[in-house]
Amino acid sequence: MIVSYIHQLVVLASKAGIDLRDAMKSAGVADSQFYRWRQGKGSPRYETAKRIAKKIQGAKKRGAVSRI
Repeated sequence: MIVSYIHQLVVLASKAGIDLRDAMKSAGVADSQFYRWRQGKGSPRYETAKRIAKKIQGAKKRGAVSRI
């Protein structure tokens, strides 16, 4: 089964206790893009997904609970 980048990011953010929308915003991704991806209208490119994942992991290491 192929899992989309957005699904992987949702799971990663959920496990880290991070708001995915905040992580995406701090990675330079617009709110509108977040909602498009959640609706299945496209998906992030590899580099964008990687940048968002780094923000989530960085916030997790710092102990951020809900805000990045």
